[in-house]
Order: sequence, then structure tokens, then C-alpha cells
Amino acid sequence: MSKPLILVLGDQLSLALPTLRQAPDNAIVALCEVADEASYVPHHIHKIGLF
Repeated sequence: MSKPLILVLGDQLSLALPTLRQAPDNAIVALCEVADEASYVPHHIHKIGLF
């Protein structure tokens, strides 16, 4: 059985994002971020690991 894939850009990460709020329980969520954006300031482990 296939699972929905939801791609989220790092600057869009928010629990208020409709795509995440309406995602089915079996969805796979992938946080995508370019290396420059992820390395210019420290990031919380939750943002890097996405829970």
C-alpha cells in the first residue's frame, strides 16, 4: 500500500501549515532544506529531525 509523501520546505515548518494539519496518519513528511539555509544559524534538533 502506498503512503502519501508531503514535502515541506524548512521556512514553511509550522504546525499551523494546512498540509500538515490535514495530512493522513500514514503520511510520510519530508523536511527539505538547502545546506546554506540549514548552516548559517544554529537550528533546534526538532527542526533538523522533524520530531
